Amino acid sequence: MKTKKTIAGIINILLAAIMVLSLASCGNKASAFSKKIDAMEAAAKSGNRADFEKAAEEAVIFSSEKLKIRMFFLNEDLEEKDKDGKITQLIDRMFEIGLSAPAQNEENFEFKLSDDGNGVIITDYKPIQDAWNKDNGKRFIVIPSEIQGLPVIKVYFKNPPLEINTISVPGSVKVCGGLGNCYYLKLSEGVEQVYGFSSVNSFDKYNGKIRKIDLPSSLKRIGASAFEGQINLESINLGSNIVSIGDSAFKACIKLKEITLPDSLITIDNFAFYRSGLEKVTLPSSLKVIGCEAFAKTKIENITFPDSVKWLGTGVFKDCENLKSLSLPSSIKYIFYDTDTLLYNTQIVSDCDNLEKIELAEGFNPIITYFEKAVHSGQEKHWETRDYTDMFKGKKIDTNLSIQKTLKSHAPFEQLTCGTISPLGKEYWGLKNIGRE
Repeated sequence: MKTKKTIAGIINILLAAIMVLSLASCGNKASAFSKKIDAMEAAAKSGNRADFEKAAEEAVIFSSEKLKIRMFFLNEDLEEKDKDGKITQLIDRMFEIGLSAPAQNEENFEFKLSDDGNGVIITDYKPIQDAWNKDNGKRFIVIPSEIQGLPVIKVYFKNPPLEINTISVPGSVKVCGGLGNCYYLKLSEGVEQVYGFSSVNSFDKYNGKIRKIDLPSSLKRIGASAFEGQINLESINLGSNIVSIGDSAFKACIKLKEITLPDSLITIDNFAFYRSGLEKVTLPSSLKVIGCEAFAKTKIENITFPDSVKWLGTGVFKDCENLKSLSLPSSIKYIFYDTDTLLYNTQIVSDCDNLEKIELAEGFNPIITYFEKAVHSGQEKHWETRDYTDMFKGKKIDTNLSIQKTLKSHAPFEQLTCGTISPLGKEYWGLKNIGRE
């Protein structure tokens, strides 16, 4: 018996020793990685791009070979392997340094003159050829503010590089897009618009990598699909001057739980937060338009609309299973649907099975409005009047007679077409396009 206890004691001592050595090894590796990042910082401050890229290359290779953190699968690796968060902190610091590195030279980009010849438009980034092994230092992109003596006024990567660590855009750029394939994105003061593309891979699965976004106060419009599919985006500061959030701008940002919408905001377009992780949102008093399915399939529980909202798209709260109460003001004059959204019903709420309370302000009496991009020659359309009770569908609503009694019996219907002289149509399309270039 004594022999068995002795053996067990020895095994425990050996296991403890192995653990200590393992922790010491991890600590030594983290310390060595920190020194690599120090070298990156020194090279960035020196202003020499070649030196920075060499130091960055060494840091990235070290993180891959020694720490087993692969940049191509960074978010997955950090969640799986970096339980104490120390490596995450170091990588965040590496990214911050990359955003302030010296700008690349013009040979790294494809570009053209603007139509007026007074500026340069960057259309592509050239160095990255092998997404796995080459050009690690060039994965920290810093756009130059000038090329051949002319300001860079627009950036749009028509073929976004597969794997980029950071992208920093200078203030000379007014409009930028196609920059979603990176972990950190920084737009400097002066940038006014950002738009993008769906972060969907060949298997039709959202795979956006962005973890952090710095937006300037100069930004006015977050355009269509700007951050769509960024499944790792947890928070974002919109700044104080955003006037428009475009179609699908934050669609499928499943980790985005809460967002502060600035008082400058006028429009939220179709599908803007569709299937995002939103649990809480406060709508500003400046807001006039909320598009079709803008908050559909989110986790919002309660929402009150400000008196400024005039246009409300159908399906705004479709499949919002957590929604419990809804308050709609009399300022809503139009319930609209748009052929772009392929929605042909008038429901504001549907399949919200926990919705118990709907408050309609006195005087709530909107027109149901249909928009279409074009009308074929000789084609006529006839529409029946729509019952307001059709706007709200859900298990608890359908059986709640007190709610039904607060709804008007019928709504007038009006068809508008884009491009007509209708003042109402012009107002809608003007608001939908506000803040565009």
